[in-house]
Amino acid sequence: MNIKNIYFIGIGGISLSGMAKYMQSQGAKVAGSDKTKTEITKELEKNGIKVNYKQRKSNIKNFDVVVYTDAISENDKELTLAKKLGKKIYKRAEFLSLIAGQFKKTVAVAGCHGKTTTTAMLTCALKEMHPTAHIGGMSGGQNFIIGDKNLFITEACEYKKNLLHLNPDVSVILNIGLDHMDCYKNLEDVIKTFQTFASKSSLCVINGDDENCKKIRHKNKYTF
Repeated sequence: MNIKNIYFIGIGGISLSGMAKYMQSQGAKVAGSDKTKTEITKELEKNGIKVNYKQRKSNIKNFDVVVYTDAISENDKELTLAKKLGKKIYKRAEFLSLIAGQFKKTVAVAGCHGKTTTTAMLTCALKEMHPTAHIGGMSGGQNFIIGDKNLFITEACEYKKNLLHLNPDVSVILNIGLDHMDCYKNLEDVIKTFQTFASKSSLCVINGDDENCKKIRHKNKYTF
């Protein structure tokens, strides 16, 4: 992934802020925008990442790649301008998949509840392997822990079926239930999505006590 400069629309979000830190660690010039100044954006600025709180044409004109969060409207001014300027544009989940592709092995943690806690716990448990981790919250004050390129641990969000962008070596499914019904037709649609996610991995670790998880089929399945 040879990216020299990158702009994040919604950089104050927990996921995009982590990706911004990672890309900066890889030598890319990084900037972004958000509506509100927060502790997250102040930390980014402290680390040399430019954060714009007002949208202007000049914000993105010198950036080749633009990444935006699901919270951003398709009619967002900067996103609309990026399209007009022919920038390379990625949704958050698409860019997360690109990052994951830089590692030898990926473990993706999915489920309607508990992803952040479990991802943080796995990162701690496997610390001797020096993993890089994308966490949907703060763990020890960090939401993107940068290790080496052997192992990547990440959350796999079911919102808008974003988890299907990932191709993990190990899929972890904590639970399955009615969630994000603005994106899914019914519970069967949710289960089908998790089944597709599991099928993309070579090994699946799944909650054996969850009734909906019991419906997931995988030739190499381990339960907890």
